[in-house]
Amino acid sequence: MPPKGRRSGISNWYNCEACGVVLSQKDTHQHNNGVCPPNETEWDYAFIKDHVLFSYIEHSEINDIPGVKPQERQFFVYLSQSAMQLCHFEIGEQVILAFNNTDSVIRTVWPISEKSLTSVITAPMVSGISKNILKEGCRIKVQKLPVKPLPASFIHLSTSAEIGLDSVDQMITTTKQL
Repeated sequence: MPPKGRRSGISNWYNCEACGVVLSQKDTHQHNNGVCPPNETEWDYAFIKDHVLFSYIEHSEINDIPGVKPQERQFFVYLSQSAMQLCHFEIGEQVILAFNNTDSVIRTVWPISEKSLTSVITAPMVSGISKNILKEGCRIKVQKLPVKPLPASFIHLSTSAEIGLDSVDQMITTTKQL
């Protein structure tokens, strides 16, 4: 017998009462036919569980963000507004894109109205380490950062030939004062 579920308050979403995931209406048949709960490491369809979006990477050029230079667009990830609401993401918030449970990058989340409800869209990477892990079609988890990062003005970098115990203690003390 398939698990019980109901449409979520946000249209086109289905909330499975048996396992607690939220998924697109188009994936309910697959979910109700034996893949409940979905595998969180090797999923076959996109879903949201505990405010984390499990989906697949898509590449597309997005040009409609005012004030964002073309070279900065590679640091954005685009999600449907309803997926952002279900995951509790705020527009412009930094989120983690996790791949294969080992690699991850941080991107700025932004709403998009085109594509599907569970689409995770990034600009195609032309160079850098992200080019090798942000491959179209690969599984991806999008989630909040566990802690809010410090503003860049709070971070001080310096080079040193050697880091002594005093330096580490000083760094910890400085961080606690912030």
